[in-house]
Amino acid sequence: MSSIKQIIAMGGGGFSMEPENPLLDVYVISWLLEKDVIYVGGGSTRSMLALCREWGLERILRKAYEEGIVLAGISAGANCWFEQCSTDSMPWPARLSAWPCLAILKGSFCPHYDGEVDRRPTVHQFLQAGSILPGYAADDGAAAHFVDDSFSLAVSSRPHARVYRLGRTAEGAVSEEALPTRYLGA
Repeated sequence: MSSIKQIIAMGGGGFSMEPENPLLDVYVISWLLEKDVIYVGGGSTRSMLALCREWGLERILRKAYEEGIVLAGISAGANCWFEQCSTDSMPWPARLSAWPCLAILKGSFCPHYDGEVDRRPTVHQFLQAGSILPGYAADDGAAAHFVDDSFSLAVSSRPHARVYRLGRTAEGAVSEEALPTRYLGA
């Protein structure tokens, strides 16, 4: 791990002000493959994925993963690693929808599984309809840890937060398995 501390403070420009001029953003992301961890925050999954694809970050993130750099994310930043996700990045009336992601991990992901009243039932509807792949869901305060493309363990920052494996039975019913989740505060 490098002891060099870095901040890049832009006075203006970047993707939010100059979408046709990515020079500052390219400069910032050229450091990504030198990091030990890449942590992607939340926000709009749809917008984040569009920008990742437009700027070629998809290829860089996939290379980072292959080189052993830890990829992490919360909410939209967790969604991005899977083939599909449940997101509320769509305009009304769609509200929640299934969305294609970066496909670094197989299956789907749903954040805020217990944190938004519509999230769990909507994901169940997607699964029943076959419009989203089987995968994982995480309550607020819970995280699924994957090692070498496979689920390894679930951890939480809240005593009752859980990670779930979601699927669909042969009869078309939703299967939801609460996975053993290690509370990190114990």
